Amino acid sequence: MKSANAVTKPNWFQIGQIIGVFGVRGEVKVKPFMDDPTAALQAKVWGLGESAQGLREVTLVHGRRHGPGLVVKLAGWDSPEAASTLQGQTLWLPREYFPEPEEDAFYWQDLTGCRVVDEADGSDLGVVRGLFSTGSNDVLVVGREGERQERLLPFIRDVVIQVDMENRRLTVRLLPGL
Repeated sequence: MKSANAVTKPNWFQIGQIIGVFGVRGEVKVKPFMDDPTAALQAKVWGLGESAQGLREVTLVHGRRHGPGLVVKLAGWDSPEAASTLQGQTLWLPREYFPEPEEDAFYWQDLTGCRVVDEADGSDLGVVRGLFSTGSNDVLVVGREGERQERLLPFIRDVVIQVDMENRRLTVRLLPGL
């Protein structure tokens, strides 16, 4: 197995998660976190790790679309046994491989950490801790530092009324029940 130093990569995006071994040559199956996972195959250097802090750079040998996901071969993992140690790991790519988002579109990673304030009274609701998709819309996971309680806010125009990326601030209109 190829050894790589862990480094901090603040401008890298999560592209998928290794979900299992494929075949006998050390290939792995990847569940993608992106609409077009084949775009990731253009990059030869990927990141491997749980967060942008402490990524190991790995080399993509080859990859291909397989159903809804990908099958990839990373240099240094040459057997099913070696590849099985990668299961559950997150894969990352440098931001340079992604186009600039269209107007009124945002990468989840860019929204994470933004301050969220209530339009009605300017109260601080916390920061975006993460996002997830429900199929019909994305959902912001918002919480205050030091508190476990989280608020789930649909990422729709009726709720998120302003996104100020320069100041890393989202202004929201809380609908009844939120």
